[in-house]
Amino acid sequence: MNLYRALSSCSNVDGVEIIQGYPNTTYETLILPGVGHFQDAIEKLHETKLDEYIKNHVANGGKLIGICLGMQLLFEKSEEVKSGSTFTQIDGLGILKGRVVKLKSKTLPHIGWNNISIEKNNLKCELSKYDNRYFYFVHSYKVLCDEELIVAKTEYDGEIIPAIVRYRNVIGIQFHPEKSHKDGLALLNEVVRC
Repeated sequence: MNLYRALSSCSNVDGVEIIQGYPNTTYETLILPGVGHFQDAIEKLHETKLDEYIKNHVANGGKLIGICLGMQLLFEKSEEVKSGSTFTQIDGLGILKGRVVKLKSKTLPHIGWNNISIEKNNLKCELSKYDNRYFYFVHSYKVLCDEELIVAKTEYDGEIIPAIVRYRNVIGIQFHPEKSHKDGLALLNEVVRC
């Protein structure tokens, strides 16, 4: 998610305040956007100590919403390491159980509009109205996690991909709501408020 779009989209969501730099206060909800490389992003979070802030926020009952790469960073490990790295996997935030693996398709990244299937609604807000609606995806990796976490799925090139995950106060969204027009912004607004 590019920063301009993230800020513009979030400014249209009720009750969202945009902060820059390390927060010196607590917030009810944090949004972790992201586009780019997993290893670069997790290293930046470590370097700025935002990883500790995010983990403490969740441990103290605050809501966390990860979008695209932000969703993937929530998990324990990822195969997305820098070229030439001696690692085969890199640690994520470890807030959710699971790992990030490369999509099997020969056509990567997966870019485009896909419909989502709401598997179950374990959120306090009603998401069934978004069943079979189309949202904009841009990614080459997906999450492998327990079915219990999966709220919605999509399919790309015969491969099932978790589109929305949730565990307690942590929600991950693989697609880009800020690029998904009216439905994307409405869904993001509901998820932030519920």
